[in-house]
Amino acid sequence: MSVFEDVTLEWEGKSKTVPHNDVMRMLAKVEDQLTLHEMQLFRQRGTAPLIRVSMAYACALRHAGFEVSDDEVYKRIMDSSSGDQGQLALTIVSSLQSMMVPPANLDVKQEATSKKPGKGKAVSNSSKKRTEPQSG
Repeated sequence: MSVFEDVTLEWEGKSKTVPHNDVMRMLAKVEDQLTLHEMQLFRQRGTAPLIRVSMAYACALRHAGFEVSDDEVYKRIMDSSSGDQGQLALTIVSSLQSMMVPPANLDVKQEATSKKPGKGKAVSNSSKKRTEPQSG
């Protein structure tokens, strides 16, 4: 039994799913580019290195079966129609980070957050497929 769920990635309007028993191998490739700790730091400071984020996301996409280069992912971020490349990079970091936390741990963390005074109730994603931000 895997601790992960299937992960669905999207690129250029197409979706591909990484089966739950292959997610850890995909995450190992991602972590060669960005560690979970680094992702947490990037989110805390509100900025992330675009090239490293591009490389990490490209690793995940290639593992899922997309034929995409690091350069293509970087170009897509830079060509972002919103003009806010930094925010898109942080969205990707957030998605990668959520894939790295097993759903059972995510549920425990969200329950603890929802019990703190003044905090809104967290919504569990453990029963939903996780989807990466769409390109373009």
